[in-house]
Formats: sequence, structure tokens, C-alpha cells
Amino acid sequence: RASCIAAASPAITLARPAEWLDRSCGRMAGLWSRCHATWGLCLERSPAYWQLLFDRRPEDEFFWLHDPSGAPVGFLRLTTEGQALKISDWAVASGDRKLLAKLLDRALALSGERGVARLAGWLPDWPEVRD
Repeated sequence: RASCIAAASPAITLARPAEWLDRSCGRMAGLWSRCHATWGLCLERSPAYWQLLFDRRPEDEFFWLHDPSGAPVGFLRLTTEGQALKISDWAVASGDRKLLAKLLDRALALSGERGVARLAGWLPDWPEVRD
């Protein structure tokens, strides 16, 4: 399945991990490391830990954010829990707050399209996130 926002914005696509795990795990890990390294404290995730994350919840959905050239600049992982969607992981290139806001906008739109009552998850306390 694929889902995109307006062509003038970076494209967002949706895929399940089983379809692209081998190709995408390294990209996700690199984005995650570069994004979270912009914070004062960041955890290191080994390849084995990434595999564990995929294996633990294979039904999760992943959104890629692509720049106009098609390069991945962010991802968002959503977990369905009952009548709620949970943001269970995310990263954007260089910790770019505007890119995160675009991913969150898409997650909110998706929750509305599905009639989900609640979108939850841990996010940083940034104005771009609160708005």
C-alpha cells in the first residue's frame, strides 16, 4: 500500500516491514542515529536490536518521508492498539522539526481516515509538534 501527500510537499509512502526489511533497515538505522545524535543524549541501536524491533511487531506500519529527489529523509512507525494508533518510532534527517511535523500531519490524517479515536506516542516537546 502507498499513501502520498500533495506533490508540492515531500512524498510520504506507507509500507509493511516484511516487504522491504532487508533494503530499508540500514537506512532507518542511519536516519535514526543522525536524528537522535542531535539531542544531548542518544541510545545506540545495534543491527540485532533493529531486527528485534521488527520481529516483535511485524504488523506495524512504516511511513517513509522522501525529499523531492526521492531520497528518504524520515520515517514513522505506527502500532495499532485497539482503537488507537501509537507512534512507536520515528526519525527525521538531522532532527529537522519541520520534517517531523509533516510526518505527524500524515499520521493525524491517517488516524482520521481510519476513524481511530486516538493517536498517541512519545514525542519531543517542540512547538512544531505541539501545533
